[in-house]
Amino acid sequence: KLEESELRITMAARGSEIGLWDFNIITGQTKYDDKWFTMLGYEPGELPNAFETWKSLVHPEDLSPTLKSLEDYIAGRSSSYEAEIRMKTSKGNWKWILTRGKISAYSPQKTPLQLIGTHIDIDDLKRSQQIRLQNEARLRIIMDQIPAILWTTDCENQYTSIVGAGLNQLGIQPDETVGKAIYDFYKSQEVSVNMTAMHNRTLKGESVRFEQQLQNTILDIHIEPLRNSEDQIIGCIGLAIDVTVRKKTIEQLNRQRILLQTIFHSVTDAMIVTDRSHNIVMCNESIQIHFRCKEADLLGRPVRELIVSPSQYEEQFNRVSFPNTRVLKPFIVEYLRTDGSRFQGETIVTPLRRSDNQITGYIKVIRDITDRIQMEETNDHLHAQMMHAQKLESLGVLAGGVAHDFNNLLLAILGNTNLVLMELDEDSTVNPYVKSIEMAARHAAKICERLLAYSGRRTFASQTFNLNRVIQETVEIMKSIVSPNAIIELDLPDEELLMHGDIGQIEQVVLNLLTNASEAIQTQPDAGKIKIRTGISQLGKHEFSDYYFCENGTPGQFVYFEVEDNGGGMDDDCQSKMFDPFFTTKFTGRGLGLAGVSGIIRGHHGGLRVESIIDQGSCFRVILPQAKGASTDLDDDSSAEDCLPVESGSILVIDDDKTVCNVVNRVLNRFGFSVLTAYSGSEGVEVYEQHHDEISVILLDMTMPGLSGVETFELLRKKGVNIPVILTSGLSETDISEQIQGAAVFHFLKKPYKPQKLVNVISKALIRQQIKDDVSNMNPE
Repeated sequence: KLEESELRITMAARGSEIGLWDFNIITGQTKYDDKWFTMLGYEPGELPNAFETWKSLVHPEDLSPTLKSLEDYIAGRSSSYEAEIRMKTSKGNWKWILTRGKISAYSPQKTPLQLIGTHIDIDDLKRSQQIRLQNEARLRIIMDQIPAILWTTDCENQYTSIVGAGLNQLGIQPDETVGKAIYDFYKSQEVSVNMTAMHNRTLKGESVRFEQQLQNTILDIHIEPLRNSEDQIIGCIGLAIDVTVRKKTIEQLNRQRILLQTIFHSVTDAMIVTDRSHNIVMCNESIQIHFRCKEADLLGRPVRELIVSPSQYEEQFNRVSFPNTRVLKPFIVEYLRTDGSRFQGETIVTPLRRSDNQITGYIKVIRDITDRIQMEETNDHLHAQMMHAQKLESLGVLAGGVAHDFNNLLLAILGNTNLVLMELDEDSTVNPYVKSIEMAARHAAKICERLLAYSGRRTFASQTFNLNRVIQETVEIMKSIVSPNAIIELDLPDEELLMHGDIGQIEQVVLNLLTNASEAIQTQPDAGKIKIRTGISQLGKHEFSDYYFCENGTPGQFVYFEVEDNGGGMDDDCQSKMFDPFFTTKFTGRGLGLAGVSGIIRGHHGGLRVESIIDQGSCFRVILPQAKGASTDLDDDSSAEDCLPVESGSILVIDDDKTVCNVVNRVLNRFGFSVLTAYSGSEGVEVYEQHHDEISVILLDMTMPGLSGVETFELLRKKGVNIPVILTSGLSETDISEQIQGAAVFHFLKKPYKPQKLVNVISKALIRQQIKDDVSNMNPE
């Protein structure tokens, strides 16, 4: 049974932090388990399994009382054996151990035979208790010596405790205060009433703070409700601090400030007093006239905040060596008023010195001399503004003019290349070269649109379009630009990826990202690869955190495109600067780069995700809100022959550019139309008057010298023109509609346009006009 009992105890203690010992009372033989040794830092079995081992490790001060307790338990004089003792560890220091024992076996005569016990490490607990006792003692010392008074009261307004060195100044003893009611404690009835009232307010849950004078001492008193663990108010706790000296100092400073202000008020110039760091500490009333603000608005502020150019002031200020100079010579500084206006101030600075000649601050006297020099500065400013405005206007006019002329040239190029393509067989070897010319011309047309935008004319038109088409056309342009060793892979779905926005701007984003990828792979020794993917993605609220520019995006369907390369990649520093204007890692940096891309993506409510690994490449993913409905792409490449009417009539072309007229003439003749041309608005009106019976459609350019397109159109309307008038311009249809308000213009054709587009517009206009005429000629029955 004894062995079974020992086995159960051993199994119960295994895996715990308890050390076991087994003591044979008859023989004195003792056994210790492994935990008993390791608890003291010894290896298991390192010390003999003997009772003497235990005695040799117990602290001398603890040994005798512990042996006495053990003997009393074995003899039956006590009901248990338990002791807290210090034992020596393998490192020679002392560790607190809680030892407990219990008799586990008796002889038939009820004599104790076996004692089994435990050791528990309580060293951390004992040290915590010692620290707590030390902290409590330290807190008592602090509370007794704190230069204030701290007290508590119960709900009957009787003092329950009071401490603090402030009691000595008032001649109050703690033992004379505890147990007394607040009302009965103070000699002054006024103080008693006030203190009682404040404590009553606190007992209702209010925090109060007030000043109270006791004898010749002014106390700043703060009282809070005292609550128990159940948050019930059981009294008040108060703190009183002696503020007598501080109050007197404040009063003295106030008297000095009033004296200085009185002196300052007699000076009409602005006077500012600062410390050594040039922070304002005092001003006179004239500051309201000079800086248009009150003194309180400037106190504490550095003088440099009132100066337009602090560096100019500091340069003038540092010219004088103050140890040898009492007053700084006057200098002129431009000051900034609080309302944003400025004035020129003649400034004199005088140092303030202590008795040991050390500078403690400065007095600055400022005289407004704006009237003396304002006229000259105003004239210079107006002249500079006028020159700047003229420069911007000249650049805008130049950009607009260049764009208009280039649109006409591009119209000729596009028209002629399309005529050539119509004459060539599909398998002609010349076809790719002509198509390349056409593609370049269309790209140049988009550059013209940006020139027109710079000139201040709106050319950006939002529409719904297929993103895949933009990607394909941009890649065709890039094929002639990227490195010959580069491989461009397209992964585009068959379905249309519709979005709403400006095609030109989205093309600019694609072109920019492709250019970056092309430059990135040029550093690779092997052939570089650029992969472009598009698709549709459903984004939830929490997925926008992976993207720039759309942290608060609206969940929904987005179209996306990715440009991935296997170039050198970007490090963290490069990625942190990639949206800075003009930042580039290439010698051939071309301008705004990703900074411009970010603006376009923001404007389209999209986002950009960047993934880049050094020596592995980069991947840029752009998301844009998906649009519903059908594509409204402006370029219509459908067959022109499908729209030709049976009777077409003559087309009057009014355009001041003869090249445009010639191309339009050839295109329309190619499709069976007869053409009349006029090279000015006035000539166009004359031709119409002479041939109005045979003219079916008028094609009118809106930008012409002399009689403009708008004026020509209005003149034709006054002459009763009732045939379709098709307006052409490099501007957008929105701009033209604003110029001709209220006019039922049949159609608008944006330059430069393809021949197919021109023929389709004219054919549809003729068909609609024919239907209109047929309806009007029907007899009402």
